[in-house]
Amino acid sequence: MTLRAILQNRPDILDPLVDHWQRVTDGQLLAVDEEGEWVAGDRPFTHLDNGVLPEDWREWLSQESSSPQPIAVEGQPIQIAPLSIQRVPVGYLVTVGEASPALVRWSADTLEALLTSEQSLQGMTDELISAWDQLELVFRVTQTLASTSDLISVLRSVLAEVQQVLKASEGFLVIDQDDVLSHISVGGDDRLSPQR
Repeated sequence: MTLRAILQNRPDILDPLVDHWQRVTDGQLLAVDEEGEWVAGDRPFTHLDNGVLPEDWREWLSQESSSPQPIAVEGQPIQIAPLSIQRVPVGYLVTVGEASPALVRWSADTLEALLTSEQSLQGMTDELISAWDQLELVFRVTQTLASTSDLISVLRSVLAEVQQVLKASEGFLVIDQDDVLSHISVGGDDRLSPQR
């Protein structure tokens, strides 16, 4: 997931941090994507081209020094801290106003931990939904097996269920009964299905 997707779906991740930041530092806090475009939080400089950062922000960020010269917009000091999710860069935390660099880094670390947790939670949710779909399939197949004694009807019904879960356009089974091959197919073009 992108920084924008997470923070737009879950504004409660950054909003409390922004509120706390304003109370503690009397400054502004916001998140921008890797291109420097505003994602969430305060909007301090709406008249700039990208609404947030000066044109030279990338050069400032790439300075080798451990304590780069601060940049300022309209006399306001700006600090930028990279954000990543599971070590993959996703954007930046930007502060406007006087603040300790250690506090900026702590805030970025906290936001990264929250973003990583949210991405992990989304992954687990997706896995749970997939497992539920599989369990539903087993339940429907079991119901079909219990309600029908005709093998061909059972196989056709099971194949249709599997096709639906896998989102396949066509499914077929080849059956070898008494050295005679036959087939069952669902969906798709019958001309493409194996013939007896």
